Amino acid sequence: MANEGEPSGHLEYDDIAWQKLDVCDLWVYDKLILSKTLGHVCGPAGVNLPHPGIWVVKPITNILGMGLGARYQMFDTIDTSLLEPGMFWMEMFDGTHLSVDLNHGVTEVIYEGIRESPDRFSKWTLRNMEIDHPQFITDLSIKYGRVNYEMIGGKIIEVHVRGNPDWLKYRAKELIPVWKDSIIPDKNFILDEDGDRLGFIVDDYNNHGDFD
Repeated sequence: MANEGEPSGHLEYDDIAWQKLDVCDLWVYDKLILSKTLGHVCGPAGVNLPHPGIWVVKPITNILGMGLGARYQMFDTIDTSLLEPGMFWMEMFDGTHLSVDLNHGVTEVIYEGIRESPDRFSKWTLRNMEIDHPQFITDLSIKYGRVNYEMIGGKIIEVHVRGNPDWLKYRAKELIPVWKDSIIPDKNFILDEDGDRLGFIVDDYNNHGDFD
């Protein structure tokens, strides 16, 4: 299915992607199926854990914001039947968190995120690096245009058939989120509400200089 009706030639938001994608491609918005396909240890509410411990719990699908509702949860037993319907559990990953954009199969931009909790980041920094993309993501990008995916320690955790909206708006080398329970800074603050985020501190708005 082509991007008919999209003047930019790309799908710009997840809700638009949900309506425009071929049905056979919508599986990437199901984070449980995505995780299982990629070989991650995971399961829906009601399926027992392999062992007690701390696991990541998050919604299977969340078009409003893919990080919303995510949390770390300690399980004293392997039973997950008390989790809310529509949630799933998965293993925790360590390492660098990257947000990667492809544009028609070619790397467009990569940000590194510093995470302070499962659903919050303290900073996003532009990175100049080369990585190999999974074939199914490259194929999606060739078919639809921009595709964004996020990974931790090289493990993919979510996929969006649209570009990174913050990069497309600001082209910034560094973005510092400001949350609604934080103090609003006096300088370089841009209002850009999304869920619990109030906006960003952007020091180099529309800076197209060399990457770090």
